Amino acid sequence: MRFLKILAALSLFVVFPTPLLASELEGQVLEGNGRPASNIPVNLIGPNPTTQEQEERTNESGFYKFKKLEPGKYTVTIAGRSTEVHVFGRKTRRDMRLP
Repeated sequence: MRFLKILAALSLFVVFPTPLLASELEGQVLEGNGRPASNIPVNLIGPNPTTQEQEERTNESGFYKFKKLEPGKYTVTIAGRSTEVHVFGRKTRRDMRLP
């Protein structure tokens, strides 16, 4: 009887799979003088070759956010400068400063 209860509980995971936890990448882009850089394109590529490039723009406070990302290594490009970011957990933050 106990075996059947365990089997029934496990079958729920097959019928109703638990979604992968989606991660977010966010940050702030500042100008060289420390002021927020608004309306700057932020490009994101990764974590694997089949992932399409995504683009967001910074808001008036210089903040950007990418949602529903799978964990992994991404390349963030802002104003021609690229950096690698390891996205993991629920939120990862990467601030950048323009020259």
